Amino acid sequence: MSLSKLVLVMIFAIVVVDSGRAAVVTFSPSKAITEDSDINISGTLIAAFNFGGTDVSSTTVNGVTFSPFALTGNPTTVGDYELSETSTAAGLNAANVFGSSSPPYSVLSASYRSLLSTAIYSGIEEAMVLEFNNLTIGQSYLIQLCSNFSNTSFASSPGAKTIQGGGGNLVTMSQNLAIADGGTGTYAVGRFVADAASQSIQINGGSTLPILNAFQLRTLPDSLPGDFDGDNNVGGRDFLIWQRGTSPAPLSAADLADWRVNYGLEFDDPPFGQPLTAVPELSSLCLLSIAMLGVFAHRRRV
Repeated sequence: MSLSKLVLVMIFAIVVVDSGRAAVVTFSPSKAITEDSDINISGTLIAAFNFGGTDVSSTTVNGVTFSPFALTGNPTTVGDYELSETSTAAGLNAANVFGSSSPPYSVLSASYRSLLSTAIYSGIEEAMVLEFNNLTIGQSYLIQLCSNFSNTSFASSPGAKTIQGGGGNLVTMSQNLAIADGGTGTYAVGRFVADAASQSIQINGGSTLPILNAFQLRTLPDSLPGDFDGDNNVGGRDFLIWQRGTSPAPLSAADLADWRVNYGLEFDDPPFGQPLTAVPELSSLCLLSIAMLGVFAHRRRV
C-alpha cells in the first residue's frame, strides 16, 4: 500500500465490533488535537501505546507514558493488546512520516509530536480491530484513541463512509481537520463497563485509510470525573457548577480538566440505582457567552 494514498481521504469512523462479547461503549464526539492536555488522565492508567514501525519509541505526554507498539505483522500482539486488519491480503502498515514542520502541528510539544508522527494504518476499504484482554468484569473503563496525519502535501477533499457497528455509538474522526500541511487530526474518548474479559474496538475505513497513532486504557471510579451534579453525564451544567466554585476542588484547574476531557461522556448503566432524568444541557457556545457576560458585568461594577 502506497503511503501517498493515505492523503486521498481524511475521515474514518470508530465502532464497537458487533460480537456477543462486546460491551456498550459510549463515545463522546471527537475533538481536535491542540495541546498536551488532550491526553486524558482521569482514573488510573492501565496501558498506553505509541503505534509505529520497528523504531517507534516511548514518549510521555501530559504525564502519561506511551510504550512502543511496533508493527510486526497482521495481527500484532503486545501484552494483552492485539491490533489486526480484517483483510489479510491488504495487511497492516506502519510509517513514521505523519508529522510536519508547519503549524499548528509544529508548535505542539516535542513529546506530543513524537506520539503523533508515527502510526499504524490499514488498506483502503478495510478495518482495523483493536482488542484488549484480561479486563475485570463490572469495571468501568475509559479508552482514548488519537488519529493524526499532518504531512498532507498531496491532500484533497475529505470523504466519509458510515459503517454501522454493534455495541455502541458511532464516532467519526478526522486525520487532518485543515486538510493542509501542518494540520492536526482528532482524538476520541469512550467509556464502557466490561461484561467480559475481552473487548474489541473496530476502526472502520470505508473509502478511507484508518490511521492509529496512539491508544490508552484507564479504569474509572464509580462516578464519572467531571460529572459534578451526579446525573451520570458530563455536560453544560457541570461547567456551571465549576464556574460557581461548587465542584469538589472549587475553581481548580484539575476539576476543569476533568470536565473538558470527559465532556459528552455518560454512564449508560451506573452501578448504583437508576439513571437520573436527563435535563437539556447548555451548548458550549452558550456557556462561553455566559462566562463572558459574567466577566463584563464584573468589570462594569469595578
